Amino acid sequence: MKNLYILGTMLLIALVSGCKKDEIAKLQTPSPKVGEVTESTAAITWDAVKDAASYAYTVNSGEEQTVTDTKILLEGLEAETEYTVEVKAVSGDTGLYTDSDWAKITVTTAAAGQSKSALAAPAPEASEITASSAFISWEAVENAVSYTYTLNDGEETTVTETEISIENLEAETEYTVKVKADAGESELYLDSEWAEVSFTTTEAGFTPTGYTVYPMDPMVVMNYANLGSSYIRNISPSGNYAVGYDDQFGDPTSFVWDRSTGEYTILDPGEWNGCVAYDVNDDGIIVGSVVTGSYTHTPAYMDFKNGGSWTTLPTHGFENAAYPSFAVAITNEGVIGGQVVTELSDGTKRCVPCLWKDYQLDQSGFDMPENGDVVMYGSYVYSMSDDCRVLSGWQDWGTGSRSPAIWVDGKLTRIYGETETIGDEGYIYEGVTWGTTPDGTQVTGYFMPDGMNLTGFIYNIATGEKTEVPSYGGVAFDNNGRAYFTGLMGMGGVYYENGQTHDISNMWDGLEGTFATTVDPSIGTDGMLETVYSASNDGKVLGGSYIYSAFGTALQYPVIVVLE
Repeated sequence: MKNLYILGTMLLIALVSGCKKDEIAKLQTPSPKVGEVTESTAAITWDAVKDAASYAYTVNSGEEQTVTDTKILLEGLEAETEYTVEVKAVSGDTGLYTDSDWAKITVTTAAAGQSKSALAAPAPEASEITASSAFISWEAVENAVSYTYTLNDGEETTVTETEISIENLEAETEYTVKVKADAGESELYLDSEWAEVSFTTTEAGFTPTGYTVYPMDPMVVMNYANLGSSYIRNISPSGNYAVGYDDQFGDPTSFVWDRSTGEYTILDPGEWNGCVAYDVNDDGIIVGSVVTGSYTHTPAYMDFKNGGSWTTLPTHGFENAAYPSFAVAITNEGVIGGQVVTELSDGTKRCVPCLWKDYQLDQSGFDMPENGDVVMYGSYVYSMSDDCRVLSGWQDWGTGSRSPAIWVDGKLTRIYGETETIGDEGYIYEGVTWGTTPDGTQVTGYFMPDGMNLTGFIYNIATGEKTEVPSYGGVAFDNNGRAYFTGLMGMGGVYYENGQTHDISNMWDGLEGTFATTVDPSIGTDGMLETVYSASNDGKVLGGSYIYSAFGTALQYPVIVVLE
């Protein structure tokens, strides 16, 4: 009986397996497109369908025709008449596949004596991607009267602009937007083919319930560190580390904050007079510069996590007190961005953007000034995108005016200040592009057209659109759609979100906060963050400064806040 039971079970498994093998799949549906159209003909094409033996088509639900090619030419049509063409893929082995569904497309013939050609397809790009939204833009298509788009092959929507904002998306989800150019009632053109762009939304922002504050206590460090005007310059992408410096008085002093311990460490300059820490990655690699007695900056890096010391990076050897070289940004992959003093074609030497890859200098592809008279100092770099394609900072003129600037794939764009002076008065102006989004789609900074009235800005690199925030200077972004701005003349910092500015203090409303470290109460402040200068990519770690009064002046000290 046991053997009979096993045999029966094996037969049942065989029958079930056989049924699975006999399942019949449907062929993929073709996607027909309209080609050239005249008053009496129309070309229809489609891509080949895998495992299709042939294709069937009908015109206006007429007699079914069969072809083996992936194109047909309809002839003998009436001028200025709309026709409906349906196409399906036909199976050659009905035991494995069934025919596909019918795909439908309409075509209108041209007027007598004319022909129609398809418009050029748009080239959509995705930017400003958040957990719930994305911005799609494309260049205008010549002779297009409108554009139609779909999201994940859903409902078609027609617009006349060359940009759309997609809202109410799911976090960490891939989406595909298709766009085509519409010819409307044109007698000369047909709608373009569909073009598509795919993107993935970011991780959903979290809702904090509390926070922990890590201020540096001036009373602890003032006897051995010159930090009377310091702040958090940069935070690593995940928030593991943060760095900053003070170079206002005497030799510069730098520090690093380690999240694993919650403590600040004053960095040893080693054999040099001082050091400047500009940025740090998640592996604890710090980049900046070391300073000699003549106040000459040389780019350098330090492996803080593994107890390393400052090591200089290769340069052309032209640094001096007037023309410094800096390493200002580093990715988690170890690519470093900054500026290095470079000899120009006329023999003068100016600061020019650069990268260091595997700790070797690389200036390939970067725009160089024509000669030393065109610029005074050259370029200063402040930040870099994660893919190293976008560097931001300022580019000056020979007059001393400084334009907020970016370099995309090495090519310079002055965001403001395309001429050496402004207005009939010939104002010398100032500006800087300070912060760059991790994905390199936006930058932020400030511009002072007359050296006095400050306007902060957010600049969309794809579209060239500027969003201005008067009286504040932009310094940082996070991946949650927030931009952070500093204040002037005693004003605290703000953040910009959904078209509005908010005081930094609003971020703590309704949250329970604790201080991991405390400052000496005699200085009259608890050390709470007042201005944000940097943020981790997820926006959970914020760094900046707080202000207190001493010796008849306002002093600035670094502080970290971790949202929880």
